[in-house]
Amino acid sequence: DWTLPDAAPLMKALLTGDKTELYRDELLYSAMRSAGFLHIVAVSGMHVAFLVSLIELLAGRRRASVIGIPVLLVFMAMIGFTHSVVRAGIMQIVVLLAPLLRREADPPTSLGFALLLLLLVNPYAAASMSLQLSFAAVAGLQLVTPRIYRAMVLDEKGKLRLPKSAAGRALDWLISTFAASVGA
Repeated sequence: DWTLPDAAPLMKALLTGDKTELYRDELLYSAMRSAGFLHIVAVSGMHVAFLVSLIELLAGRRRASVIGIPVLLVFMAMIGFTHSVVRAGIMQIVVLLAPLLRREADPPTSLGFALLLLLLVNPYAAASMSLQLSFAAVAGLQLVTPRIYRAMVLDEKGKLRLPKSAAGRALDWLISTFAASVGA
C-alpha cells in the first residue's frame, strides 16, 4: 500500500540525487535493490546533459563553453565525483572545449579521454563494475545506436522510409528509443 510519504524518499532521490532518506527506508531500499531499480536514482550523464542543455538555452552556444565548464566542475564535486557523473562531465567538458580550441567535437575521443583521466587518478577503478558498465553503455550508444537507427529508417538508397506525418514522427521516436536501448 503506497501512500505519498512512502514515495517521498524515492521522489527526493530522483529529483535531487540525495539518497539519504532512501537509504534510511530499509524496506524501499531493499525492494528497489532486489528488483534491480536502484540505478534509476543515480545521478548520471542524463543530468549532466540536462544541465549543459539548460546552460546552452539560457546563455547561447558560444557562451555555454565559458559558463558550462566551471558549472560542470562544481556539479561534479557536489555529486561526489561518481564514475557516471565524472565520465559524463569530462565528455561534456571536452565537447565544450572543442569550439574554444577551434576543434571538432569527437564523442569517441571524449569517452576515451574521460576513461584515461579516471584511470590516471585511480588505476584500480578499471575493476569497478559501475565504471565498466557506464563506459560500455556510452560506447554502445555511440557505436551501435546510430547503425541500428539507420538500418531501421533508411532504405537501400539512404532515403527515409518513414512518412512525414505525425504517425511517422511517433514511429521515428519509437525507433530511436529502441535503438538507444539496444545500443546501451
